[in-house]
Amino acid sequence: MQLSDSSGSQLAPQWSAQLLHLTALLSDDPVHAQAWRWRLRIKLLRFLLARYGNNPSLQRHQSSVHRPLRMRQMRFPNLGKAPRSRKTIRETLDRIAEVNEFVRQSVERRQARW
Repeated sequence: MQLSDSSGSQLAPQWSAQLLHLTALLSDDPVHAQAWRWRLRIKLLRFLLARYGNNPSLQRHQSSVHRPLRMRQMRFPNLGKAPRSRKTIRETLDRIAEVNEFVRQSVERRQARW
C-alpha cells in the first residue's frame, strides 16, 4: 500500500497518539507479556511518522524503550545455540525426504489394492 504524503499527514495525529499511549504502557510495565508487541508497534509507528508525518524529532528513535538483550536470552534459551552445519541440515532433509517417499509409496500400494 502506497501512502501519499498528504494521507500520511492526515494519519500522523492518530499515529502520534498511539505512539504516546504505547510508550506509556511500556514505561509502566516493561516486562508485561505484550511488551515485545508494544516495542514492535512503537518501531513501526516511529517509522511511519518519520516517513509520512511532519515531526522531524521522530526520525531518531529513543533507546529508552529497548530492553537489554540479556532479558531476551533468559526468556528464549535457544538463542545462544550455534547454527547447524550444512552437512547436518542436508542429512536431516534427506531423511525427511526418504520418509516422505516411503509414505507416498505405501499409500500408492494401498490405493492399488482397492
